[in-house]
Amino acid sequence: MLFAKITFGQTDLKCGTIIGTLEQEHLDSTRLARQKHFSNTNLKSSSQPVIRFIINNVIVTRTDGTGGMSLNKLNDFMDELNEYYINANINFIVCDVKYVNSDNLYDFHQNQEHLITSHDNYEAINIYYFNSVTTNSGSVGGYTYSPQGNSENRIYMRSAQGLSTITHEMGHFFTLYHTHGKTNTGTTDELVNGSNCTTAGDELCDTPADPNLFGEVSFSCIYNGSSTDANGQLYSPDTRNIMSYSRSNCRDHFSQEQYNRINYSAIYDKNHIIVPDTDNVLSANFTISNNSTPYEPYPPNQPKTFMSINIEAHNKIINNSNIRYVAHEEIHLHPGFEVEEGSTFHAKIGFECDKYVRLNNLRTSNKSNQVSGQKNKIADYKAKPQGNDFSEQKDYHISNNLFVYPNPNNGSFEIILPEEVGLLSLVSQNGNKVFEQTIRSKDDIDIPKGISKGFYLLIFQTEKKSYTRKLIIK
Repeated sequence: MLFAKITFGQTDLKCGTIIGTLEQEHLDSTRLARQKHFSNTNLKSSSQPVIRFIINNVIVTRTDGTGGMSLNKLNDFMDELNEYYINANINFIVCDVKYVNSDNLYDFHQNQEHLITSHDNYEAINIYYFNSVTTNSGSVGGYTYSPQGNSENRIYMRSAQGLSTITHEMGHFFTLYHTHGKTNTGTTDELVNGSNCTTAGDELCDTPADPNLFGEVSFSCIYNGSSTDANGQLYSPDTRNIMSYSRSNCRDHFSQEQYNRINYSAIYDKNHIIVPDTDNVLSANFTISNNSTPYEPYPPNQPKTFMSINIEAHNKIINNSNIRYVAHEEIHLHPGFEVEEGSTFHAKIGFECDKYVRLNNLRTSNKSNQVSGQKNKIADYKAKPQGNDFSEQKDYHISNNLFVYPNPNNGSFEIILPEEVGLLSLVSQNGNKVFEQTIRSKDDIDIPKGISKGFYLLIFQTEKKSYTRKLIIK
């Protein structure tokens, strides 16, 4: 009788996402907060509004227009994303599909990233689809960058990949690691018994230790490897997890802790491109000051975009910067706002999706005249103000939302309430409630002194509605 060893070939290409030093430092510094996010409550049953992101799809064809992903497959990709990510309270909106006809870009190499920046939508997640994708490590199915990295709002995809690949790469976009850990080719340092699950592997404890499943999974999605961990225990990995290197057709779910981590990243890493719907209180107002604004755009000469319902700007845009503010309702340039010579400033009311455009109101306070001089002129703005001169606009506060000023602050701040009576709470980034009091609009509020520096959510709950502001104490 003859016996043959059967091996399980895998035609799926590997992932090309690599976590750089800066990205890893950022993820390490926020590890505990990510793990605690919704750890004691159910994300699905929370009152958190749906977080919306615009997707800008760009299909690359040959120069003559042939080739490229079909619209039917693109629709399948978008349906796949929304089917899974709604469980992280995320919804994706597709505004348009762009085509780039280029033999040079049809088979894409990572070194060509600078050639596609003109097709980006700075208010969106930009997904590019190529015939093939190659990084410095070889051919891959797709790749992206984690927060703090270059091209942080782009995903690069090989058009022929299976549906689970786009879901996998979007997972990296929202800071998920592979289930086998932080590398593309290595194995995990997580133990099978889970004793180091918070710091090893993917740093999540509801995904079992995974030795790297590439080429180790059968057509029927059975793990056939024989690897053992540092204790000599055999691995029993999840061959159906989307962030694994299992077969594309096998991968069909995220774990709950993965969904929680995705939700955290949407709120704290990607809040600058959240679509600011009036029903979405997570990004209702964005205050920009000199200390809180990163002014280094990537790629060079492309604008760094900040988005919100309303933008309150008190900052100086320093020399050689390229900054873009986009708001639904209002951009308020306060006294002290300045655009230095050699820098570029863009202001826009309304978003690429016309159905999200609401009010046009770009203004400055009466004393904000810095932008009118030749040295500090606004180089480009696309929102027409109510008057011909910024200085004509009156200064007023938003009355239909919870308003905090200044923000960031040193622990002393003013609050303007949207309703007469409600429960005011201050919740830390780790989910700890540090203050709670029922208040009226004219009450004095005594928040305990000595609150630690960091990010907080200020929540004002009335009988009918909940209002939320992100508060930064420096």
